[in-house]
Amino acid sequence: MKKNKKLLVLGMVLTMMLVFAQPIYAGAQEHRLAVPQGNRYSTSGMVAKEIYSEAETVIIVRGDSIEGLPQIVDGLSASGLAGAVNAPVLLTPKNGLHKDTAAVIKELGAKKAIIVGGEQAIEKNVISALKELGLSTERIYVQEGNRFDTAAEVAKRVIRERNPDTAIIAGAYALVDSLTAGPLAYEQGYPILLVGNRLPEATENIIKNNNINNLIIVGGPATVSLEVEEKLRGLITGKVTRIAGDDVYGKDRFGTSLNFANNFFPNHAALTLVNGHSFVDAVGASILGMPIVYVNQDQLSTHAENLLALKTDFKAIGGPAVISDSVVVKAYEVLGTEMNKSHIGEITMNTTQYSQTLEEVVNIQSGEYLQVSGNTVNVRRGAGTNHGIITEVKKDELYKILGTGKDADGFTWYKIDIASLGKEEDSGWIYSGLIRGFTKPQTDLYGGGWKDAKREDVEYYVNPYNFNAEWSSEDMLVITVNNLNVREEPSTNHDVITRVNEGQEFKFINTATPGDGYTWYEINIESLNLAQKSGWVRGDFTRELEADEISIPTHFFQFLVLSGQSGARTEDLNNILQNKGILENTGHAFMEAGKLSNINEIYLVSHGLLESGNGTSALANGILVDEVAGIPVEPKVVYNVYGIGAFDRDPIGLGSEYAYTREWFTPEAAIVGGAQWVSNWYVNHSSYQQDTLYKMRWNPSSPGNHQYATDIGWAVKQTSRIRSLYEMSENYELRFDVPEYKQ
Repeated sequence: MKKNKKLLVLGMVLTMMLVFAQPIYAGAQEHRLAVPQGNRYSTSGMVAKEIYSEAETVIIVRGDSIEGLPQIVDGLSASGLAGAVNAPVLLTPKNGLHKDTAAVIKELGAKKAIIVGGEQAIEKNVISALKELGLSTERIYVQEGNRFDTAAEVAKRVIRERNPDTAIIAGAYALVDSLTAGPLAYEQGYPILLVGNRLPEATENIIKNNNINNLIIVGGPATVSLEVEEKLRGLITGKVTRIAGDDVYGKDRFGTSLNFANNFFPNHAALTLVNGHSFVDAVGASILGMPIVYVNQDQLSTHAENLLALKTDFKAIGGPAVISDSVVVKAYEVLGTEMNKSHIGEITMNTTQYSQTLEEVVNIQSGEYLQVSGNTVNVRRGAGTNHGIITEVKKDELYKILGTGKDADGFTWYKIDIASLGKEEDSGWIYSGLIRGFTKPQTDLYGGGWKDAKREDVEYYVNPYNFNAEWSSEDMLVITVNNLNVREEPSTNHDVITRVNEGQEFKFINTATPGDGYTWYEINIESLNLAQKSGWVRGDFTRELEADEISIPTHFFQFLVLSGQSGARTEDLNNILQNKGILENTGHAFMEAGKLSNINEIYLVSHGLLESGNGTSALANGILVDEVAGIPVEPKVVYNVYGIGAFDRDPIGLGSEYAYTREWFTPEAAIVGGAQWVSNWYVNHSSYQQDTLYKMRWNPSSPGNHQYATDIGWAVKQTSRIRSLYEMSENYELRFDVPEYKQ
């Protein structure tokens, strides 16, 4: 492709026949974070530099061992603090600042150090060494306190910075399980509190006095007892979730790590591999924000392989003495490193125009508006027909909801904004039976679980221009480090606008050389949905795209057309389905399902793997049914690969009964029959034709109707899984359809 040729994704219809000489996507070339002949201190420094190109503040925790046991109890609570103050976590021995840690502090240009723990954890000479490096210091601890008190003090700082409504509960004497919670604490700003055989007063007070409504317990009853759990439940009004090993993954630290990854990072594109026996590296690894999966020094378990196969990247923490080269090589093979270009066929780009404006669609999707369903409806001065009429509104008109009320008979009325109608009153009341309301969308963006989404966030996800794909390499930069500061002007003396991460691509507008020894690039950051449209980054943390490179961002796969065939072959699907439980070697069934139901086979495989837990769920593996709706039937084993009809109130019972009525008596029948259901209800729906993830979520042809999920990020969250499956295939075509709203 010529460097000066730009292919616009939006605003036109394009069909391209391309055979790529360079990768569409390539995973990270280096999957191990370690210094040759290094140690735990240099490893934590390497992790820090992976995320931070510069850091005003660093967090120092104890990292040495006693009789082979890492002394990292204070490091556990530090992960939440790291997220709250945006700082890396570095290890040092108790009795001195390690030279490798000192070197990283200098390289990051840190000006302040926060030391977690008292002098029993980190002695005074560490403070002195830090001051000699020119750093100011702050120690978080309790005089004559213990590990419970220290964790509580750290929690106070985290709560002050982030105000979360969720805390993580860890066993104070079995830390290895709890270290898997570090990335979640870092990402969400959750404090980590410690308990022992009893509930410590310091921990109890933090929960009671700081609006903590939800708790996540890490580890089984041997780590946090059932008695302690019961006392914790009595302190909160929300939910208590316990994550531990189980019969599927193993009732140990390895199983806990896998379950934590599946529960709290189901859509994350990458994993962090940490030695489950020499687990000190997990302390620093929390700042990677990726789920931690424990592995043996020389073995990658089948369960870890299965999880990794759904990802696009991984990082192994530590050198070969901690995680062997054979494990890294195996993980690399399981991952699949890039899209295979030699078998890519046609790439088709299409846009579909819709009759409503983006603002009108957002009005509907935000859940803050209602739509008149009656032909002509009276607007009254109060909630009830006994109140006077202000004006009339017409069918299909949209009005903002200002409040709700009930009349004397108990019927619901809505107060709406009618200022645009030019009447004396700016608001009035309309009967609920003559309107259509829209579901309030949800999001997990705000921390502390699901909350109603803000209008501006709904608008961001609805607007397709925020997910445009750059098909030209001209004037394009790739970010080469994580957590890179984007500044208002080309100098570290100017304020930080936001941070960007490795692999993100931006068009650069301008360059500058302010005299600090670096070239700075001004990049277009409109896609980040910020008030500022551009900002500056240091050039040594970026690279320009080469003339023959081309990039399709992962999030753009929400516009992938799911109707029709993918171009994959049976062997491609069977490659994806290796070690996927009941679904192994069922590629032929997915191929048949795709043809019969006119659905992209790779999407069907993705859907099946997601709903069946990679082929391990009870429904997918067969349930014996001897009655349906309370009526005895001929006993038969049924299969339900996509979880259709498995409603939350009784997923096994309802899902198996549905499968019996559809005669899904083999896994193949469930694959083919379930695909027909997906086709009829969404992808090839007779009215809506919701044949992209975007259309399934937002239904642009009829906004607010027949939508697959309430999560505003649902369509984007599914893209990493689908893309990773494409990357594992050798034969496929790519067809995209992007909505275009009325101007």
